[in-house]
Amino acid sequence: MNPTPPDRPSAVPAGRHTDPVDADRARLAPAHADSARIELVRIEQPHIGAASVDAVPLEAAAVETARVDAVPLDAASVQTVPVDAASGDAAAVDMAPVDAAPRSRRPRVSWRLGWPLSFAAAAALPAVAGAYPVGIAAHALVLGLLAMSAQLLVAVAGLPAFGQPAYFGMGAYTAALLSRAGHQQAPVLLVVAALAGGAAAAITAPMLLRTRGTAFLMATFAVQSLTATAAIRWTTVTGGDEGLHTPPALPWPGGTPLTAPAYVYWYALAVVVLSYAGIVVFLRSRSALTLRGIAGHEPRMTALGHRVTGALTVGYTIAGVLAGLAGGLLIIVNRYVSPADIGFEAAALTLLAAAIGAGTMLGAMGGAALVVAVRDGAGIGTGGLSPLLLGLLFLAVAYLRPLAVRGSRPFLTRARRGAR
Repeated sequence: MNPTPPDRPSAVPAGRHTDPVDADRARLAPAHADSARIELVRIEQPHIGAASVDAVPLEAAAVETARVDAVPLDAASVQTVPVDAASGDAAAVDMAPVDAAPRSRRPRVSWRLGWPLSFAAAAALPAVAGAYPVGIAAHALVLGLLAMSAQLLVAVAGLPAFGQPAYFGMGAYTAALLSRAGHQQAPVLLVVAALAGGAAAAITAPMLLRTRGTAFLMATFAVQSLTATAAIRWTTVTGGDEGLHTPPALPWPGGTPLTAPAYVYWYALAVVVLSYAGIVVFLRSRSALTLRGIAGHEPRMTALGHRVTGALTVGYTIAGVLAGLAGGLLIIVNRYVSPADIGFEAAALTLLAAAIGAGTMLGAMGGAALVVAVRDGAGIGTGGLSPLLLGLLFLAVAYLRPLAVRGSRPFLTRARRGAR
């Protein structure tokens, strides 16, 4: 039994005689009041392996063990720590950190190698398919380039554009008139068509960019409708409903005309691949970063001093250039253009392909391939039910696209890392 500590006054009043039992109880009273209670609280953090121990007063010094409250973050069981009854000190506790089981690493796919293989497989299509499927694939490339122009506005700039077929028509009719005038070189047709689409977009951008959201969607729809109406009514230039037929294009000056479906398809594929490379370079530029910031929070970008209208005008003009380039490619592939190519159905299918793409350029290309396959492939095989199938595809995209976007985030993250 421990004696009374010398620095504490005795609980027995001076001059009072008590029996030995009462004296012992009196000497135990201070020890009972000031005894320690040991409580171990184990705190596990990613960078801390050992446990921290906090000692607080004990409730009973006469017991041989102290109750230990272990409250680790991983809900470990409560342990009992032996305590020396004479000194009240806890025994040494070995709380060595437990190494976590090593995570199994999955083999990573080289995405830098995946995209060239995809393009190589696309280039091999004429070797395994007939003339009609190759022709459908060439039209899918044209729609895919147009869908990428819409994706640049919808996914990057945050502008729900519905009028890209207007600039598509400007490029197509310009290339058609130039080809009918005797300038059949395909590079010249593509450059002039791209410049025509970009000029038309730059002219209409100041008026359209005064609006946002649904108002912007309706304004671009008005531009598309006016362009289609002008193509129908201006018969002396556009040929009206009959459209314009053009001679075959030449891949280079003095070359053989592009008439074979395989060569036409390969030329269109080369144009799309080069266009995609240019889009990738633009998406890594400061202008594209500014467009993403505007799409995320336009008032904040304005407060930071960015010229929002100017940045959106640049993005809208580049999207017009892509749409005009797709129009020139239509003349090379189809050798014909009519108001139906820039009507409401073309605008709706372009926006549908962009929506299927889930915010990526290659996704827009895949969406265009799916739309053309449903319209020109499955529709013919089902006895002309392509409008019904397209309607079902619209409903599926409207209801399932949020789930598809969430499910494709890991894939898109790996793809963007591989593209760096």
